[in-house]
Amino acid sequence: MSLRTRTTYKTLYGSSGTTFPDNTTAEISEGDMRTFGEDNADTFVLNSDLAVTSVSTASSTITLAFASAVKKTFNGSASFAGPKTIAHSNDSLAVELKFLFEITNVAAVLTPPASYLMSDPRFDGTDWTPLDTGKYKMVGDFDGTNWSVEILGPYV
Repeated sequence: MSLRTRTTYKTLYGSSGTTFPDNTTAEISEGDMRTFGEDNADTFVLNSDLAVTSVSTASSTITLAFASAVKKTFNGSASFAGPKTIAHSNDSLAVELKFLFEITNVAAVLTPPASYLMSDPRFDGTDWTPLDTGKYKMVGDFDGTNWSVEILGPYV
């Protein structure tokens, strides 16, 4: 199914929508109802989408697996001291992210995807280099092309 705008959703399912005419002749099929349910699941933020997801920081790549969610909050499974590459998976519907992590050495340089834009002096266009150790929060919004990202912290 797909993420729908309010206008598209109302065109399909609203009072003048085309998918459910009036059902006086049982025109609403099981397939229509399943499509409607899937559109609801894809269009609206569900409680499970808001849960914090633990993400492994053990390997050299930290993969933020969105599981086709619109918003996702990730928590690093453990603190880390070495460089990491940030990657995304299943992010076709994603528009907002939070990633909470802890760095124990300033050598923990992060290399984000090329679609990340930051107005942070610690970001040189390719890598983000921490100035201090501690807990950080990465927040980002997707505009359809790029992620506008801020890394806040350290929180000590």
